[in-house]
Amino acid sequence: MDNSTVERQFEDYFDMFSRAGWKLFMDDMKDILDGIDSLDYVKNYDDFLHRKGQLEILKRIVGFENGIEAAYKEFKDAETL
Repeated sequence: MDNSTVERQFEDYFDMFSRAGWKLFMDDMKDILDGIDSLDYVKNYDDFLHRKGQLEILKRIVGFENGIEAAYKEFKDAETL
């Protein structure tokens, strides 16, 4: 994949991040994460593993934008070498 294609992908991500729909989605994901980030209702080990999986996925979604921004910085830094 050439640099112009990668650059375009980053531009598409940043365009998506600037949209109201993305902000609503992230607010919803953060609310859901806050709502289940507890062991209060875990009854057994299977519940625990299920909750753990949910938390891992939600944290990955919530951190997606930061991950893309970090990858873009690395991409730009590598271009200047």
